[in-house]
Amino acid sequence: MMRLMTIPTVCLILISCNFNYSSDAKTGDEKVSSSAMNLSKKALRLIEQNKTDSLLSLLNSKVRGMVKKDQIDWLMKEGKKVITNSTFPNDTAVLVSQSVNFSITGKKVIEMLSFPFQSKEYEDSVKYFHITVSDNEIHRLLLNNYPPGMRIIEPERTEPHLTTLNLNSENVSWFRIWYDDGSKLSKKYGFHSDFYAVSGYNEKLKTLGISKSFQEIFDLVNKTVPDSLDFKYMREKEVGNPEWIYLRMKFNNAEYKNLGEFEISCFLDEEEGKKEIMSDYIIFKHTDKTRYLFRKDKNVGLLQKLKELGHKDFKDAYEINP
Repeated sequence: MMRLMTIPTVCLILISCNFNYSSDAKTGDEKVSSSAMNLSKKALRLIEQNKTDSLLSLLNSKVRGMVKKDQIDWLMKEGKKVITNSTFPNDTAVLVSQSVNFSITGKKVIEMLSFPFQSKEYEDSVKYFHITVSDNEIHRLLLNNYPPGMRIIEPERTEPHLTTLNLNSENVSWFRIWYDDGSKLSKKYGFHSDFYAVSGYNEKLKTLGISKSFQEIFDLVNKTVPDSLDFKYMREKEVGNPEWIYLRMKFNNAEYKNLGEFEISCFLDEEEGKKEIMSDYIIFKHTDKTRYLFRKDKNVGLLQKLKELGHKDFKDAYEINP
């Protein structure tokens, strides 16, 4: 499924058990119990070691019964990548909050710990494991890009759709290709299996021999009339584990340099029996949320060019920590 480590949300509400809090959560100077800290760190180490059964044994029994296989599989795979490619936080860096639940059975203290994992390669990339603990059991486990309490705020600015496009590979100042081979393929790309990223400045387009590929894709986008237009900030949640490609670009020409990043994304294949919401479209986007949708069945040539780019062997150019 989609795994974009430096972009839109990578989020899984894996498991949860609801509490009716009768006191407000406290954050900041709260001191977490040593048992909650040790339990949470043990869970993270089990994710790093890919020990699924051992992790499940730490969960509250009711929560464990609700866990779906695809959820835990996702967490083990994505969580291990985050931990492996990041710096494990010191205890003092862990964000802690506490709440108290009063019921006829007595008082329950619920401790919520958020572990910030700073990427070793990208200074501005931080992922958070949020773990809720009560009675020495894990009741909730969440992996996403946001510190606790942070809301996703959609940019107020809405850039209108352009009536014409004139994309040129010579004007690309920066690019990044993200490719995920989905559930049907399982190849190795540099240091990683199943997915890769390649990025760089304009000169790298030439050294990788893909300037022509980018221009062919641009030419098809330039001359094609979109089938529909919309504004969408956050992408649609993925359903399965599809093969897909995601291109990001910045342009340095006067026409486009103030429009932020440009994106082209497309599902190249889908997991059997799991149809993605936007599986029928190639999506072109700029300025955070201005989207142009091209039907794949009407743009077979563009689809093929994207697939060829995704399947290209980039040899030693793959990012070490995509």
